[in-house]
Amino acid sequence: MARRSGEKGEKYEAILNAAIKVFAEAGYHGAQVSRIAREAGVADGTIYLYFSGKSDLLVSVFRSYLSRHVERLRTALAEEPDVPAKLRRLVWEHFRPLSEHYELAVVTQVELRQADPALRGRINEILRSYLDVIDGLIEEGKAAGIFRRDIETHLMRKMIFGTLDETVTSWVMARRRRELMRLADPVFRLLYTGLKAPEAEPGGAERDERSGAERRSQDEDHRPHEADV
Repeated sequence: MARRSGEKGEKYEAILNAAIKVFAEAGYHGAQVSRIAREAGVADGTIYLYFSGKSDLLVSVFRSYLSRHVERLRTALAEEPDVPAKLRRLVWEHFRPLSEHYELAVVTQVELRQADPALRGRINEILRSYLDVIDGLIEEGKAAGIFRRDIETHLMRKMIFGTLDETVTSWVMARRRRELMRLADPVFRLLYTGLKAPEAEPGGAERDERSGAERRSQDEDHRPHEADV
């Protein structure tokens, strides 16, 4: 029987890391549990002490990554002074770990897109915690008069997550491992422009102030960029 959360340790993490490598190299369907075991330096049977099978391994990789990501993201957003800055941080925090771990990006953007309804259902349940963070930011923006109130939150969330997700997927498919972070600020500006309430637009010289996030974004984005992937 597979062990659960209270019994996880270094061996569990080693198996997860090995699974990421093997899934990225061989694909989910081409990956073999025996190869994952060899990569992790454990016996084949040890895998089944922690996971019920290959699909459980795939889901566990995503659960482990996303739970840590959401925890880091909540802390990061709490550090930002305003809604635009939080939106920019959201974009950066979405891109950063994937830009630093290309194999993980391959797994999240390609191998997780499985046709099996049961597997997709488990993945969607895990994703819910991240989408809740995005919803919370949108609601905060609406309450502050920064984001539009005439568009439903779930549509805004789809726009945000869909844009982030597709940007990373395009980057993965193009194998541009070192350029993803250069897309972060352009993506932030695109999202903020679309989400911003009309009344939040500057109305004259006396209101000609940009948010801290907009200012940092444009000041840092002075180098020529490669074409978007």
